[in-house]
Amino acid sequence: MRECRLLNNNWKFTYGDQVTATSKEIASWQDIGIPHSFGIPYFMEKEFYVGYGTYSTWISLAEEDCKKRLRLEFLGVFQKARVYLNGEKVGEHRGGYTPFLVELTNVARPGKNHLIVSVDNLWDARLAPRAGEHQFNGGIYRDVQLILTEFCGIDEYGVFVQTTKLERENEDPNGWNATVKIETQVFDQRPDIGEYQNNGLSQMQEPLFLETCILDGETVLAKEISRINMKTEGEIDSEKKDRNSTLSLNSKIITQQISLSGIQPWSPNSPKLYTVVSRVSYNGILVDCVRTKFGIRTVRFDKDNGFFLNGEHFAILGANVHQDHAGWADAVTRSGIRRDIQMIKECGMNTIRGSHYPHHPYFAQVCDEKGILFWSEMCFWGTGGDKRDGFWVASAYPPKKEDQKDFEKSCLDQLEEMVRSQRSHPSIICWSMCNEVFFTDAPVKDKAKELIRKMVERSHELDPSRPAAVGGAQRDGFDVLGDLAGYNGDGAALYHDPGFPSLVSEYGSSIETRPGKFEPRFTDGTEIDYPWRSGKILWCGFHHGSIFDGMGSMGMIDYYRLPLACWYWYREHLAGKSAPKPKKEGTPFQIRLSSDVNRFHANGQEDAWICAELLDQEGNPISNEIELTFTVEKGDGIFPTGKTITFSPEKKNMLDGLAAIEFRSWYGGENVICATADGVKSAKICIFADGEPKPKNTVLNPMLPPPYTVGEPKPKERYDEAKRHPVFADSFEIGHEPYFVTAEEEGSWMPKMSDSSKHLSEQMHWVMVDLEGVRRINQLEVSFEDEPDTLEKSKKNLPQTIVAELRSDLEWEKVILKRKKENQKGNDCKECYQAEGIYFTRYFRIDWNQTKLPVAQIHLWTGGEENE
Repeated sequence: MRECRLLNNNWKFTYGDQVTATSKEIASWQDIGIPHSFGIPYFMEKEFYVGYGTYSTWISLAEEDCKKRLRLEFLGVFQKARVYLNGEKVGEHRGGYTPFLVELTNVARPGKNHLIVSVDNLWDARLAPRAGEHQFNGGIYRDVQLILTEFCGIDEYGVFVQTTKLERENEDPNGWNATVKIETQVFDQRPDIGEYQNNGLSQMQEPLFLETCILDGETVLAKEISRINMKTEGEIDSEKKDRNSTLSLNSKIITQQISLSGIQPWSPNSPKLYTVVSRVSYNGILVDCVRTKFGIRTVRFDKDNGFFLNGEHFAILGANVHQDHAGWADAVTRSGIRRDIQMIKECGMNTIRGSHYPHHPYFAQVCDEKGILFWSEMCFWGTGGDKRDGFWVASAYPPKKEDQKDFEKSCLDQLEEMVRSQRSHPSIICWSMCNEVFFTDAPVKDKAKELIRKMVERSHELDPSRPAAVGGAQRDGFDVLGDLAGYNGDGAALYHDPGFPSLVSEYGSSIETRPGKFEPRFTDGTEIDYPWRSGKILWCGFHHGSIFDGMGSMGMIDYYRLPLACWYWYREHLAGKSAPKPKKEGTPFQIRLSSDVNRFHANGQEDAWICAELLDQEGNPISNEIELTFTVEKGDGIFPTGKTITFSPEKKNMLDGLAAIEFRSWYGGENVICATADGVKSAKICIFADGEPKPKNTVLNPMLPPPYTVGEPKPKERYDEAKRHPVFADSFEIGHEPYFVTAEEEGSWMPKMSDSSKHLSEQMHWVMVDLEGVRRINQLEVSFEDEPDTLEKSKKNLPQTIVAELRSDLEWEKVILKRKKENQKGNDCKECYQAEGIYFTRYFRIDWNQTKLPVAQIHLWTGGEENE
């Protein structure tokens, strides 16, 4: 029978590629547990370690274990892994966000087996993602387990449940009828199978049978049994083989259609789950059993009327979520994932977009349980900035021909791994192919589009029950490539009733620290809920690490999982729970220390979230910001920084009188944590970790920070940071949209003229470029439409200077741009305004009188300086 053994504990780690290290050398490595990140401790820095890391552990196997099929399952390794068992290479994987399996059957032996995993997070021109605004710390950052099965049974991720029919019979919550289609991939590697293919199955071996039961709790709703006739490779249905590339010799997909009555559909308001129990047997002997949770529901995106769940209109409102947590980087526990999803649910939202890569399979499981719709996305990703190979600011699609074939394969492979491992989750409403791939070099943009078309087609083959979305599709015609378009940034303002299903996949990106503003951030075209728009998704749910200044601080919840006022706005208006009154400064007297749990399993899947609150003498919370330290006084648990961690206002992690962090252990026992600050009464808390205690007289080698870190390389050539970034304006004429001022194609922005006149009025209007993060700029330039007749008539009215406004955080700063009469390098217009200097800004805005010329281009140049 099937057995799964978690392997998160008792690992050794060192930086570098050390697969040939001796036992003595390995003994000196760091003692760590899984999940683990190269970057620990990591606190939203732009720089992170890029290189190799090597992991080592021992797997103990009995004689009976080695008579079974043995596979290792990795749920996520960023981003390339080579796996060795007992000195022999047994597998490798390319791709940082999807699960993969490694076969150990023919190499494992009774007793202790030495496992070595070499991991690197080197930027790879042929591997998605080539670009992105996140952090790309490497490591085995999701769970690892050993799977033991017989030599026949059900493949991993081999059960796919989908709803093909759903009808309401009456108004009772359970008054629905449904048909579910269940596809089960069965393998048979028993010896001698090839000898009896043409002589009758029963002559050499007993045939396999698949029994499928659908349960509601312990109640059996339906049962179906199928006899399995395995085929040789030549007899495998070619259509089936194309549809599922993992289908191999002695593997077959069994399809069953089961009708159900009196059921309750899954929805965010009532996340009802059922269970499929799949059993494989021969000669009456049960050899494998897999339980699959699923929900019965239908989804439909309509071009005129938005999103429909179970045939009823449903308004999507949610948040984008990255996967990293304070200190621990992307090595997040299942407890941390559950807390994140609960916070989105608690504030009244109903949807999460998994930006911008496949998340931990457990993420979708919790969305199923809590009733959160989930937009699952691939890691084909682009970002603004200098397009150079070598770092995650490159062209989303490779410009070099020699890289293109392998890159496309990596996208298609990771798409398949994402879909296969998560396709039975009812919370997942679409598969997204990409995010903002229009940040691709112009010569290969058509190839990027063709790749997306291939991915859409492949998505339909793997899962015909869900639409294939194109995320971040607000430029260059990418929005028409899939079944559903997601518009980011200025997309909501630009696209009014595009004529096909769409939603706003990002809105409201505001850089804030706690406590923040009490507002929903409905801006830039999201203020009105149009009937044709399926919904809107906030950028973003949580602060996160980013390679760009400021870009990670846009969450409604901070990196330490403490809410900003924005989160409280949503909770008050959507969930009906009043926001707390703003705190005031007082005289610090004592610390209140709390934890979300008083015990957790010491297995890398669970942890505790610890929060310190500053109080005055009467016990009232106050907003003072002081230096505060957590210390583990007893026990083997740790913070990401070890046995102590210090919070301070300078680090922006002791704000508004609050500090918090996640605490975990890979050893059982009691842990006592103390919170102290100068001149303030301290506090203690006890948390118990369930698990095997640390062996006596064992001295652990502590986790060490990376030996070095690297960041985004400085551009050697002058580069326009504004190019293809979002542009906002107070209005625009059709055909003169704001995005033209940062686009590569010809065009210009023109404010909307009054209905009574075709002449521009005297009213002041504005246009603004959003770099989406704080960038270093050394030249500002605004130019105008190159139409000689119009230009000549307007020259006499043009001022010698114009005023621009820059903003990196909260305050606007005025800058004077001077008129240049001569044609400028890099600008084909005859009239432009420029200013030179060193500016750190996210926004660039000008107010413009309509009697002047339409704005053709805004360039925000960076790089190209000597000695930079």
